[in-house]
Amino acid sequence: MKLFIGDSEVKHEYVLNFDLYIFSRERMRGPMEAVAICKYQSKEFSVQKDEICSVRDNSNKLRWKVTNSRGQQGEAPGAMFVLR
Repeated sequence: MKLFIGDSEVKHEYVLNFDLYIFSRERMRGPMEAVAICKYQSKEFSVQKDEICSVRDNSNKLRWKVTNSRGQQGEAPGAMFVLR
């Protein structure tokens, strides 16, 4: 992609290179600690904001299997966790 910056008399040409990165998900070797960045609640399972949880399985891109700090197990959106 080329980008031209300048007035009609002087133009500077910049070549922009965009590398395409494909992120692959590695299989978890064991549970990992994660911090919840927001509150989540379902009928069987809840996580509080800033709660430290254990991620047991993140193979599903949308919903991860986690254990909260009270020992409850359930699924929650993976986007709400920051891995430690």
